[in-house]
Amino acid sequence: MVTAPALVHAYRYAAPSTLDRAGGRAHLTLAASLDPESETPPFFFRGGLVAPRRTADAMLAVARVARTRFYVPPAMLTKILAAADPVVTCTPDAVRFEAFSACAGVYARFDLSAAGLAIEHVSRGTTNVDFNPEMRALLAKTRATEDVCLSVGADRVEVASERGTAIERKVPLPLRWIRSFGDVQAVLAGMTARLRVDGVEARRFLRALPKTAAGASWIVQSGRGLRLSQVRSADGVLAGGLHRLAMLVDVAADATELVAHGDATGASAWELVFPEGRLVFALSPEASRGFSGEGRLLRDLALPDAPLVGTLRARLRWNVGIEAGALGADTGATEAEVKSALASLASHGLVGYDLVTQSYFHRELPFAGAASGDLHPRLAGARRLLESGSVGAIEARDGIWSAHVAASGGGVHDVRVEEDGFRCTCAWYGKHGESRGPCKHALALHMHAGKDDR
Repeated sequence: MVTAPALVHAYRYAAPSTLDRAGGRAHLTLAASLDPESETPPFFFRGGLVAPRRTADAMLAVARVARTRFYVPPAMLTKILAAADPVVTCTPDAVRFEAFSACAGVYARFDLSAAGLAIEHVSRGTTNVDFNPEMRALLAKTRATEDVCLSVGADRVEVASERGTAIERKVPLPLRWIRSFGDVQAVLAGMTARLRVDGVEARRFLRALPKTAAGASWIVQSGRGLRLSQVRSADGVLAGGLHRLAMLVDVAADATELVAHGDATGASAWELVFPEGRLVFALSPEASRGFSGEGRLLRDLALPDAPLVGTLRARLRWNVGIEAGALGADTGATEAEVKSALASLASHGLVGYDLVTQSYFHRELPFAGAASGDLHPRLAGARRLLESGSVGAIEARDGIWSAHVAASGGGVHDVRVEEDGFRCTCAWYGKHGESRGPCKHALALHMHAGKDDR
C-alpha cells in the first residue's frame, strides 16, 4: 500500500495543556507550538470564559472530530493520526477552533465571539493546540459556575510535564489536511442557508438521525421542525452520511438555533447557534469522500496571477470579513482574477470562508509549506501534459474549447472545457463526472487556452 506523503513540522510546547483549579479559580491553558525564532508574545489570547460549560462542550466537539475516522477504506486499519490537534486562530473579534476528522470528511469549527470572553489580552495569530487526554478529561468536568480563564499560546520552547521533563515532538501532518482547508472554503462559499429551526426542534431532529451510515437524504421543513425525505426539494438540504452529526446531540443542549446550509452537490453544513458563538459541522457529500479530494480549487489554481497573489496576501492582515468584491475594487483586478488568487491563498490554508458573513477570514497555519504539485497531484499531472505538448490543436467557439489530449499512458482523449463545466473521455470523468473537479486532461486544456488568452 502506498503511503500518502506527509509534511513534518517540529512542535515545541512550553508545557502540557492544563486546567488548574488552585485557589478556587480554574485556569485553562492550551499548550501551543511556537517558532523558536519568533518574537511572538507568550500567548495570543488570555481571558475568562463567560459560559465555561457551553464553551468546554463546543471545544470538546471540535477535538473529538479531529480524533474520529467516520469512514475506513477497504483493507485499511483504523489508526489515529499523530497530528490530530485543532487549529486555533485568535483575532480581536473571536477565538476560532478548527479541525478535520481523520478521514477529512467532516470539518468542525467553533467561533467563540467576544460576547463569550472576558478579554485580558488578545493579539492576532494561529497555532496548533495540544488537546491531550488529560485536557479533554478536565474540559469534560468543567462546571457552568466555574471561573475559567483561557490562554492560547506559550513563551518557551520546551515541553514541561509534571515531572519537569522537557521534550521536543515531531508531528507528521498529512497533505490531505492542507488540501482540505483549501477545498472546504470553496465548498462553503457555494452554499446557501436553507433551513432554520429553534433549539428545541434542533435537538429533536438531531436525536432522530440514523446512528449508522445511510444513503443521502433530503432534509426538509416539517411544521416547526425538520424531517428526512427521499423527495427532491428546492428548499431542502441534500446531505449524505448524516450519522456523522451524532457528536452534535450532546453539545446542542443549550443551542438557541440550528441553521442548515446546502449546495447542489450534497455537501452540507450544520450551524448550532449559542449566545457566545457558533459551532459548525460541514459534511462532505458522502462519508467515503474527504474534502481533500473535492477539487473545487483546481480550475482557479490552474491560472493564478502571482503578483496579485502577493498583493492580496499583503492585504489580509488578520482581517475577518474579507470580501472578494472589495479586494477587486482595491486592486483593480477582475472578479475571476481575485477568485484565482484567493484560491491560491486558500490552497495553503491562508484564508477560510465564513457562511454567516459570506466573506473570507485570514489565518496562518503553523505548518511547513509544500509545493503545489504535492498538494494537488491532478494539477501537477496537467502541467506535465502541457509541458510535454500533449494538448493538440484547440478549437474555440462560443466560449467552449475543444481538443484532443494525449494520455500519459497512451491513447488520446476528447476534451471539452467551457465556462461552467468540462467533458472528457478518460476514466476519471467516467467515474466522477463533474462532481469532484476537473480531470488532469481538462485542466491541461484549460491552462493551454488560458495561456493563449493572456
